[in-house]
Amino acid sequence: MSFRLRVIAFVLFGAVHAAGAAGDRGDVAELEAALARYPGGGDIVLPALDTKELEALLNGEPVVRIETGRSGGGDDDEPVGDMGVVGFRVVDAPRLLVWLTVMGVASEPDVRLTRATLSRADAGAYTRYQHVNLPWPIRDRHWVVYCEKNLDVALASRDSFWEHRWRLVEDGLTLIDAAHQQGAITGLSADELDKSIYLPANRGAWALTELDPGRTLVIAFFDGELGGFFPDALVRQFTKLHLREGLNLVSELSFTTWQEYSDDEPVHDGYGRAVRQHDVRQAALLLDASNPPGGDSG
Repeated sequence: MSFRLRVIAFVLFGAVHAAGAAGDRGDVAELEAALARYPGGGDIVLPALDTKELEALLNGEPVVRIETGRSGGGDDDEPVGDMGVVGFRVVDAPRLLVWLTVMGVASEPDVRLTRATLSRADAGAYTRYQHVNLPWPIRDRHWVVYCEKNLDVALASRDSFWEHRWRLVEDGLTLIDAAHQQGAITGLSADELDKSIYLPANRGAWALTELDPGRTLVIAFFDGELGGFFPDALVRQFTKLHLREGLNLVSELSFTTWQEYSDDEPVHDGYGRAVRQHDVRQAALLLDASNPPGGDSG
């Protein structure tokens, strides 16, 4: 959960409206077949997209749905309990290059966001601290999440889908205090940490599947609570708007982030294997140089 992300309970994306030209994006049946390959062991409950939404995806537009803890579509006017936001986007780039973008290659500093990796585990798993500085009088938020590759998804889908997921660490405040004392969290005083609100909930996932060697279907899922006194409708609409913008940002950055990838700081794929720079360069050969990002998707 990085790559120029501005995060408040789920994820705050920087406002970017960029996308590639539509080109030949296949048909609705192809897209439905790709969605049907998402296995039952995944963290995302996929809503049933209608023909209009599928056609929008094929035209290069993001589609974002708000779910309310049920299977199927939610209604924006209904009260939210456990809120989940699911977004979709077809990106005109190979899956490996889009994966690098989602995983944070070429991450750009954000003065409001402080993050630190507290520990690493096998297969590309890690525990990460994040803190967002919010405008007064809103109190800052911070959280610790455990991030990992959902290996069951890659296996069950026979490599059709890769999924990266995260969940809130419930005893995160204890980890934060220890990490700060050890100097693992820098740029924040103990007083700033004490005054920050620990998120009550934060979980999500990215799932990617290739439609063909040069196009990728991206699915993003975020669920959480901000804490404090924020109207549900405001948080919900804000998240929906910025997820849409963030999916467009993924489309734009996937044409360039691979250029900064190095084997010295490996990213792990959906099977938890370190990605090789050679494979990244090979994937970049599939980029359509005649169809760069930059048009406004509206």
